[in-house]
Amino acid sequence: MSEKLKGKVERSGNSSSEAKECGLPLEKLNLGPRKKLLVLSLGGLLCHRDQVKCTDSGFKTLEKRDKPLFLKELKKVWEGKCSKTRSSSTGKYSSSNTLLMDNQPYKALLNPPHTAICPAEYKVDQVDDMALGE
Repeated sequence: MSEKLKGKVERSGNSSSEAKECGLPLEKLNLGPRKKLLVLSLGGLLCHRDQVKCTDSGFKTLEKRDKPLFLKELKKVWEGKCSKTRSSSTGKYSSSNTLLMDNQPYKALLNPPHTAICPAEYKVDQVDDMALGE
């Protein structure tokens, strides 16, 4: 089924009718100009956070002394400050059903333990990458 889905998504940008054919709920998320993410909906909340909505730690990175360190607080999502429909999401999400995914572990420092996954950064030219299996 994943091959059928992958083929349909690559051939066309129209995911709504093709998602019904595959029997999977798909959503298209616009992250900005020229950036789109096709997401398998699990009936939950997907939230893309840019640095405007992140917490400035007051520290700078070791690599670039002028670049500030921003932290992502899941507490803001749990309080309904992430989605546009705040009233419907308040109280629905908590540390037991929310997961932060980022390739930089320090961004999860303000969150409770076991609420983040930090995989290595994906690089196109890294042909021996086995992060998702064979």
